[in-house]
Amino acid sequence: MTETTQAAATQAANGQAPAQASDAPCEDCTNTSERVMGILGVLAAVGLLFIGIDLVTGGALSRVLFPAKADDASG
Repeated sequence: MTETTQAAATQAANGQAPAQASDAPCEDCTNTSERVMGILGVLAAVGLLFIGIDLVTGGALSRVLFPAKADDASG
């Protein structure tokens, strides 16, 4: 009996024990703050991508997306 208990404890310790009913995958493993941080990470990546493309094109992307307004001083 003790050998069976000891073998089960050893298997559980090294991750070889069979999955039990309590080890079912969770349906919603993320909370709200993790989702917000994920969205912020995606937005930061998009911003860095925009900056990279703008640098490679010599500012052409910025000129297309944000056209310059006429200066009052130019006449």
